[in-house]
Amino acid sequence: IEPMQRRIVGERVSLVADLSPDVPLVRADAGGLEQVITNLVVNARDAMPGGGTIRIQTTVETRDADGAHAEFAVLTVVDDGFGMDEATRARIFEPFFTTKPPGQGTGLGLSVVYGIVKQCGGSIAVESADGEGTEFRIFLPAAPAESVPTARPPAAPEVATLEGHETVLVAEDDDGIRMLMRITLERHCYRVLEAANGAEAIAALEGAAAPADLVITDVVMPRLGGVGLAQSLALRHPGTKLLYISGYPAGSESIIADDVHYLAKPFTPMDLLRKVREVLDAPER
Repeated sequence: IEPMQRRIVGERVSLVADLSPDVPLVRADAGGLEQVITNLVVNARDAMPGGGTIRIQTTVETRDADGAHAEFAVLTVVDDGFGMDEATRARIFEPFFTTKPPGQGTGLGLSVVYGIVKQCGGSIAVESADGEGTEFRIFLPAAPAESVPTARPPAAPEVATLEGHETVLVAEDDDGIRMLMRITLERHCYRVLEAANGAEAIAALEGAAAPADLVITDVVMPRLGGVGLAQSLALRHPGTKLLYISGYPAGSESIIADDVHYLAKPFTPMDLLRKVREVLDAPER
């Protein structure tokens, strides 16, 4: 996934990968670990608006676990950005906690990282100080030798079935989430249009060379939210399918109806791809 990470960080940030060939195998979902790395890289990039360096390392360490020595694969992501004070560092894994201005962050990125790492039986250590950058160290237990396959299993056929050639418009006011969605969809052959709010989405649809097959929209956005965008679509582009995304549960506080296509944040790239195909392949309502 290194090429994708380099696209994410842009030209002003250097990405250095120092990957040990001796790191043990771990039992984890590959898509989940990709999400962990991507979220940490996006956070590191945002902490260096003037540019800098992100270092991704993999190493192996032996630590005490349950009263015995155990081997761990260690994934480290380090940046030389503006860092965090102690009060901020204590809250970074809380859902919806963010230090970014309104509209520029959901506060879900690191809570997703925490959840995925815990599902893998791992742990996270964070070191940071004001003006001194940040280091995340993720410890994943090595898989027992008897559970390691002797040969790589064949690629899951599902990946191919999740590809498509349709045109998808992504309306999302969080720049990081929108970019990750675009990259994920483009890697699976979709043509992607982008908008930071509902008004931009309408303009993009009107100016597009061909009609969009699907609009993915956040529910709450500045200028025009997802519900207003959906009403406009029904009038101007009635054949375009719609998928809502939000940090709120479907049907909560009368935001959207229970019977619409909906994907809750946070979600992984595979969650997004599966839902997109589900919506595109669904019969017309």
